[in-house]
Amino acid sequence: MKQIRLRDSHGSCQRQLPSWLHLAPSGPANFLAVLLCLTSPYPAQAQPFTFSQLTNSTGGVFRNFGPSINATGTRVAFVSDRDLIPGGANNIDDRFELFLFDTTTTTLTQLTTPTHPSIGSSPSIDAAGTRIVFASGRNLTPGNPGNLDGNDEIFLLDTATGSITQITNTTFGSNRRPAISGTGTRIVFQSDRDLTPGSPGNADGDLEVFLFDTATSTTTQLTNSTGGGGINTGPSINWTGTRIAFDSSRDLTPGSPGNADQNREIFLFDTATGTTTQITSGTGNFTIRPSISASGTRIAFQSERDLTPGNPGNPDGNFEIFLFDTTTSTLTQITNTVGGSSGFPSINATGTRIAFRSDRNLTGSNPDGNFEIFLFDTTTSTLTQITNTVGGSSGFPSINATGTRIAFVSSADLTPGSPGNPDGNFEVFLASAASPSAAVVLNGTQFHVTQTIHYQAMVAPGTTPTQADIYFGALLPDFATFLSLVQVSPGVISVALSPSPIPFLANVTVTSLVAPFAYTFTGAEPVGIYFTYAGITVAGSDPFQAANRLSMEVQPCQFTP
Repeated sequence: MKQIRLRDSHGSCQRQLPSWLHLAPSGPANFLAVLLCLTSPYPAQAQPFTFSQLTNSTGGVFRNFGPSINATGTRVAFVSDRDLIPGGANNIDDRFELFLFDTTTTTLTQLTTPTHPSIGSSPSIDAAGTRIVFASGRNLTPGNPGNLDGNDEIFLLDTATGSITQITNTTFGSNRRPAISGTGTRIVFQSDRDLTPGSPGNADGDLEVFLFDTATSTTTQLTNSTGGGGINTGPSINWTGTRIAFDSSRDLTPGSPGNADQNREIFLFDTATGTTTQITSGTGNFTIRPSISASGTRIAFQSERDLTPGNPGNPDGNFEIFLFDTTTSTLTQITNTVGGSSGFPSINATGTRIAFRSDRNLTGSNPDGNFEIFLFDTTTSTLTQITNTVGGSSGFPSINATGTRIAFVSSADLTPGSPGNPDGNFEVFLASAASPSAAVVLNGTQFHVTQTIHYQAMVAPGTTPTQADIYFGALLPDFATFLSLVQVSPGVISVALSPSPIPFLANVTVTSLVAPFAYTFTGAEPVGIYFTYAGITVAGSDPFQAANRLSMEVQPCQFTP
């Protein structure tokens, strides 16, 4: 067993490991820095969700909306026109402000101050919950560069320092719909401004998709279309910021298959290859609102099209939920309804759980046709109705990495008396599973010599306190050797090779944790399939016994020289 000392978020790691095992240099992102906010394991079976009401307000126009949840489900960013913190930062002028709720401390923080105009769009939060991107017409950075003309610009707020960075600086036009990568280093958004003059430029003012890299402060234009009337919109970005899904009415892939009739289709941009792939192709109606998994290989979206004729098909043209897998090029229709609408999908990091809203009776528990929150599990093909209300409406879900916490808005009274919502305002709620859960995210499935694998393990707590052992690591291609990550003290991780997995943490109360790890292949490693894992088991029990596993997530990858 060899120790890796993690000095700080920008420090170097000391490494002296097995001959074939060496770690990637830390670098600015420092994937070896452990953010010790332990999140719990993914439940093996369907379980009930409990509700927490994060806001409690009266009156307002749109009230509280646009929640975005971080990876562990412990931080929720949203906007509100209510005075949620009387006597604090205050919001007495009823303008939309940016707020952050921390579930570990049950504290609500107002991040922007009351000035005209309002915050312009729903926020997007990174995996750690420390970086939030949003659009606003405010002058939030006076003189640096400032926004005196009040255009909708893109801003990045760092909760650790309280600093706000203005990403765009334009005259007239609009910059909106930002989304931030899990790493918090890349921001995708839509704009009709010429942000990259001549490279390729957007002189005609079409609505295009752009990518901003916080490490280099560079802006890249991902789409380049001409002619009026069409749009590129609604981008969703994966964990590392290398894959961006969006919908467009432009012909971005002429003849392959092409979109000459300018329908709204789903597209995928890969920054590694600079290529755009058209995911859907149909005639008429809308295919919109993509949500992409952490690896960028699974995309959930809603569509009125008959994209799966006869399997089961959508000949009546309802808005249904679909899932596309880029590794197999398979398209799966998740919902199949008559009338009504299902939409606003949010996919978790591993691409195994999809939260969405629907007014259909999908599980036999929504005969009155309210808009409710539903959850689909791709591993079991089961559909769970999360909310069950009479009257009111629930929507705009945002799911955490493990798929066990869902932030959403609702006008229903989901927490009667605690504090309750009898006046039917739109409030922000959090649905949480009882058991803890684990998840693991990789930056790819195929690796070669000199390529670096980024492994991100997470656990999220349930609503029931749980004493457990937590396992992070990989089973090597010989199927007999485990590479285990072990925390020996806060900020110090050991790497061990052994015939049995060794706990990362043993006999602990599951709270919230993210453990990043990076490794660069040299060619001396065993060739074959590596099964990376993150798991939670009953404290002190045998992890090989399925009955002892509270949650287990496995992601395979292959190394070939």
